[in-house]
Amino acid sequence: MDFGLTIDQKSFINEIAEFCSAHCKAIDINDLEKRGADPEAIEQKLAAKSWYGLPFPEEYGGSGRGYLSVGLLIERLAMGGYPYPGRLQITMLNGLNVLKNGSHAQKMDLLPKICRGERTMSISVTEPNAGSNIASLQTAATPKDDGWVINGQKLYSSGAVGERNIIMVAARTDFSVKAHKGLTLFLVPSTRPGLKFTRLEAMGRNIGGLYEVFFDDVWVPNENVLGEVNKGWSAMTKGFNVERAIVSAGYLGFSERIFNHTVTIANERYGRNGDSGKRGAVMSRLAEFATELQAAKLLTYQALRLADREKLSIEAVCQCKVYGSELAKRLGDFCAEVAGGIGYRMDSLAQWYYRETRIVTVGGGSSQIMRNVAAAQLGLK
Repeated sequence: MDFGLTIDQKSFINEIAEFCSAHCKAIDINDLEKRGADPEAIEQKLAAKSWYGLPFPEEYGGSGRGYLSVGLLIERLAMGGYPYPGRLQITMLNGLNVLKNGSHAQKMDLLPKICRGERTMSISVTEPNAGSNIASLQTAATPKDDGWVINGQKLYSSGAVGERNIIMVAARTDFSVKAHKGLTLFLVPSTRPGLKFTRLEAMGRNIGGLYEVFFDDVWVPNENVLGEVNKGWSAMTKGFNVERAIVSAGYLGFSERIFNHTVTIANERYGRNGDSGKRGAVMSRLAEFATELQAAKLLTYQALRLADREKLSIEAVCQCKVYGSELAKRLGDFCAEVAGGIGYRMDSLAQWYYRETRIVTVGGGSSQIMRNVAAAQLGLK
């Protein structure tokens, strides 16, 4: 199917495929999961390719490419074996928030370092009693000595540790106003005194580490406020649409990777010399998934193109996020089914695909919430 990509974009896709073929096939998923580590050698190579700087303007050392190009990078890396979502995507998305909401000094300090791969970023928003409803978070920041002291607890913070890392933290700075009006964003280095990290053992998303973060009188200066005090809600949410479109590109790439692996397993187990009944059933399902992948690609590319024209709608985001995440989850199920007993072993990729796709319909906006948001755009009350 022709997706209307330019010659430059097609060349970029080929470049990513060559990179993955050269560097991603040797990744040891089990080792990275056990250690909660990133593939550091590959991260350095990504930085050397200047891909960390893809969405950022040239004045900060970036390439100034559009959102569709960013989506193509995220999609094709996930498809080619780079552990999705990966440090690259997490850093890019939070760096874009700095680009949109940061001060001139923050941009000049952080963005060139991100583009060179010298700084990474993560985000800490979710709390034990504040998941999808982030307006109810209780981590507090109080003024002190030309800065702020942060106290509280965060959950499910991917890649929060590291000497080069900056955490974008949402904290409540005014408890006297309505829930969403008293929030502020802070840029907190992971090395700041008073921070404590506990690595969580989760079903998935263990590569790079998934952490519980405790803030015990963590002081940051005023210049570490991202955006305006008490206006963190706006700073967070106004970038959600573009971020979800980019995240959907990752779901798409991961789905394509699972699909290709499932085809390989099916050929090995149900080839022409195998059980014809089982083979027919599996081939029929694969044909359906192939069609759905094309539909997911159309929805995702369209959303990214709209973002490039600053016309991205909530409906378009909800469509690609819900469709893409649910497709990835169903492919994770099917891959495990086709693999049979082998897929139940912890040294198989099938079990990893299954585990990694459990969270996709929850993280970044659950399918239920996305459907409710889409329904509201239709005028439903």
